[in-house]
Amino acid sequence: RSSKGERYRLGVSFGEIGQYLRGSISLGYGRQTPDSPELALTDGLLIDAGLTWQPTPLTTLQFTAATDVAETTTVDSGGVLERVYGLELRHSFTRSLVGIAGLGFMTRDFTGADITESQVTVAAGGEYYLNRYAVLFTRYQHGIFDSSQPFSSYEVDEVQAGVRLRH
Repeated sequence: RSSKGERYRLGVSFGEIGQYLRGSISLGYGRQTPDSPELALTDGLLIDAGLTWQPTPLTTLQFTAATDVAETTTVDSGGVLERVYGLELRHSFTRSLVGIAGLGFMTRDFTGADITESQVTVAAGGEYYLNRYAVLFTRYQHGIFDSSQPFSSYEVDEVQAGVRLRH
């Protein structure tokens, strides 16, 4: 199905790389209007933020938040309002080895349908810098997805490993 989306945001950023505290925040309004007159439009306040705290040269803690409106193919719903929050801790054990731990939370509210969804994720991983062009990485993530729809909730475990090449 088709729709038209509009998003308006105004924001500010502060700090620079290497500073103790840096980040950005924006506020705005979003609207997703389905072409079908039978479906209600989805609109709402959009808040996007990113805040990075570097308590030591080896450790960073990053908070992120994002809101958006989007299309959906769900019956009777004109769109969905999605909110995503994240918290990630990174610590350099050596010049080449970085440990990573994170938490995430997501909610979705469907307009016109009595459906709500949420997901919690917990993750841990690491990066090993072979040189400035290649990084080995590994990541484990556990997710718990909950839906008001019958038989739609689940838990998932995911393991990733790979090489990231830079150019």
